[in-house]
Amino acid sequence: ATEYRRIGSVLTDGSANIIGFSQFGDEFLWDAPVAEYAAVNPGISAVTVALTVPTGVQVRAIHAQAWDDDSPAGAGDVYILVTSLDQDDTAPSATIFSWALLDGGGAALASSGHFVTRTDTSGQIRYRSTKSDAGIKISGTTQGWMDRRGRNS
Repeated sequence: ATEYRRIGSVLTDGSANIIGFSQFGDEFLWDAPVAEYAAVNPGISAVTVALTVPTGVQVRAIHAQAWDDDSPAGAGDVYILVTSLDQDDTAPSATIFSWALLDGGGAALASSGHFVTRTDTSGQIRYRSTKSDAGIKISGTTQGWMDRRGRNS
Protein backbone atom coordinates (compact mmCIF):
# COMPACT_ATOMS: atom_id res chain seq x y z
CA ALA A 1 0.00 0.00 0.00
CA THR A 2 1.17 3.51 -0.74
CA GLU A 3 1.67 5.71 2.30
CA TYR A 4 1.61 9.49 2.32
CA ARG A 5 2.95 12.01 4.78
CA ARG A 6 2.62 15.77 4.83
CA ILE A 7 6.05 17.30 4.20
CA GLY A 8 5.26 20.76 5.53
CA SER A 9 2.94 23.72 5.42
CA VAL A 10 3.39 27.14 3.87
CA LEU A 11 1.45 30.37 4.08
CA THR A 12 0.54 32.69 1.26
CA ASP A 13 -0.21 36.38 1.06
CA GLY A 14 -3.41 37.85 -0.38
CA SER A 15 -2.11 37.22 -3.93
CA ALA A 16 -1.35 33.51 -3.37
CA ASN A 17 2.41 34.18 -3.22
CA ILE A 18 4.25 31.98 -0.73
CA ILE A 19 5.55 34.07 2.18
CA GLY A 20 9.34 33.71 2.43
CA PHE A 21 10.79 31.30 4.98
CA SER A 22 13.75 29.00 5.51
CA GLN A 23 13.60 25.43 6.78
CA PHE A 24 16.02 23.35 8.85
CA GLY A 25 14.55 19.93 9.63
CA ASP A 26 11.29 20.53 11.50
CA GLU A 27 12.03 24.24 12.08
CA PHE A 28 10.57 26.90 9.77
CA LEU A 29 11.66 30.54 10.21
CA TRP A 30 10.08 33.54 8.55
CA ASP A 31 12.48 35.58 6.44
CA ALA A 32 11.29 38.54 8.54
CA PRO A 33 9.60 38.23 11.97
CA VAL A 34 5.88 39.08 11.95
CA ALA A 35 4.46 41.72 14.32
CA GLU A 36 1.34 40.02 15.68
CA TYR A 37 -0.36 42.01 18.42
CA ALA A 38 -0.02 45.03 20.67
CA ALA A 39 -2.24 46.06 23.55
CA VAL A 40 -2.43 48.51 26.41
CA ASN A 41 -4.04 47.43 29.69
CA PRO A 42 -4.53 43.79 28.56
CA GLY A 43 -6.42 42.71 31.70
CA ILE A 44 -5.68 39.81 34.05
CA SER A 45 -7.97 37.29 32.35
CA ALA A 46 -6.61 34.95 29.69
CA VAL A 47 -6.04 36.52 26.27
CA THR A 48 -6.05 34.27 23.20
CA VAL A 49 -4.05 35.46 20.20
CA ALA A 50 -3.64 33.97 16.72
CA LEU A 51 -0.08 33.77 15.42
CA THR A 52 1.14 33.70 11.84
CA VAL A 53 1.77 29.95 11.61
CA PRO A 54 0.14 27.21 9.52
CA THR A 55 -3.43 26.38 10.50
CA GLY A 56 -5.32 23.11 10.23
CA VAL A 57 -2.53 21.35 12.15
CA GLN A 58 -0.96 21.94 15.53
CA VAL A 59 2.57 23.35 15.42
CA ARG A 60 4.99 24.73 17.98
CA ALA A 61 5.09 28.50 17.46
CA ILE A 62 8.44 30.23 17.91
CA HIS A 63 7.48 33.64 19.23
CA ALA A 64 8.42 36.51 21.53
CA GLN A 65 6.60 38.91 23.83
CA ALA A 66 7.62 42.27 25.24
CA TRP A 67 5.97 43.89 28.25
CA ASP A 68 6.39 47.42 29.55
CA ASP A 69 4.96 48.67 32.85
CA ASP A 70 5.06 52.46 33.24
CA SER A 71 3.39 52.22 36.67
CA PRO A 72 5.00 54.13 39.52
CA ALA A 73 7.90 52.47 41.34
CA GLY A 74 6.87 50.12 44.12
CA ALA A 75 3.78 48.95 42.23
CA GLY A 76 4.92 45.33 42.56
CA ASP A 77 6.13 42.48 40.40
CA VAL A 78 4.22 41.35 37.30
CA TYR A 79 4.12 37.64 36.39
CA ILE A 80 3.15 36.46 32.90
CA LEU A 81 2.16 32.93 31.88
CA VAL A 82 2.17 31.86 28.20
CA THR A 83 0.35 28.58 27.53
CA SER A 84 -1.08 26.32 24.86
CA LEU A 85 -4.85 26.14 24.64
CA ASP A 86 -4.36 22.40 25.27
CA GLN A 87 -3.39 23.36 28.84
CA ASP A 88 -5.69 24.53 31.62
CA ASP A 89 -6.24 28.29 31.84
CA THR A 90 -4.03 28.90 34.88
CA ALA A 91 -3.54 32.18 36.71
CA PRO A 92 0.14 33.19 36.87
CA SER A 93 1.80 33.75 40.23
CA ALA A 94 5.23 34.09 41.82
CA THR A 95 5.56 30.28 41.55
CA ILE A 96 3.79 29.61 38.22
CA PHE A 97 4.95 31.87 35.40
CA SER A 98 6.73 31.96 32.05
CA TRP A 99 8.53 35.19 32.85
CA ALA A 100 8.34 38.20 35.13
CA LEU A 101 8.83 41.94 35.43
CA LEU A 102 10.44 42.36 38.84
CA ASP A 103 9.96 45.71 40.56
CA GLY A 104 13.43 46.97 41.36
CA GLY A 105 12.19 50.32 42.63
CA GLY A 106 12.80 52.09 39.32
CA ALA A 107 10.37 54.30 37.44
CA ALA A 108 9.30 51.61 34.95
CA LEU A 109 9.65 47.91 34.27
CA ALA A 110 10.34 46.29 30.91
CA SER A 111 11.11 42.74 29.86
CA SER A 112 10.83 40.38 26.94
CA GLY A 113 10.81 36.65 26.48
CA HIS A 114 11.29 34.12 23.70
CA PHE A 115 8.96 31.11 23.68
CA VAL A 116 8.06 27.89 21.89
CA THR A 117 4.37 27.18 22.49
CA ARG A 118 2.08 24.55 20.96
CA THR A 119 -0.78 26.13 19.00
CA ASP A 120 -4.26 24.85 18.40
CA THR A 121 -5.32 24.13 14.81
CA SER A 122 -6.25 27.82 14.43
CA GLY A 123 -2.69 28.94 15.28
CA GLN A 124 -3.71 30.31 18.68
CA ILE A 125 -1.93 30.51 22.03
CA ARG A 126 -2.84 32.20 25.31
CA TYR A 127 -1.18 34.63 27.72
CA ARG A 128 -2.18 35.93 31.11
CA SER A 129 -0.79 38.49 33.57
CA THR A 130 -1.08 39.15 37.30
CA LYS A 131 -1.50 42.89 36.80
CA SER A 132 -3.10 45.28 34.33
CA ASP A 133 -3.52 49.02 34.21
CA ALA A 134 -3.15 51.85 31.71
CA GLY A 135 0.64 51.76 32.14
CA ILE A 136 1.04 48.16 30.96
CA LYS A 137 1.77 47.53 27.29
CA ILE A 138 2.34 44.21 25.54
CA SER A 139 3.48 43.31 22.04
CA GLY A 140 4.19 40.00 20.35
CA THR A 141 6.03 38.75 17.28
CA THR A 142 6.31 35.40 15.55
CA GLN A 143 9.67 34.19 14.24
CA GLY A 144 8.46 30.86 12.88
CA TRP A 145 7.23 27.42 13.90
CA MET A 146 8.23 23.81 14.40
CA ASP A 147 6.22 21.20 12.53
CA ARG A 148 6.55 17.43 13.00
CA ARG A 149 5.00 17.12 9.52
CA GLY A 150 2.70 14.23 10.30
CA ARG A 151 5.11 12.08 12.32
CA ASN A 152 2.86 12.31 15.41
CA SER A 153 -0.32 11.28 13.57
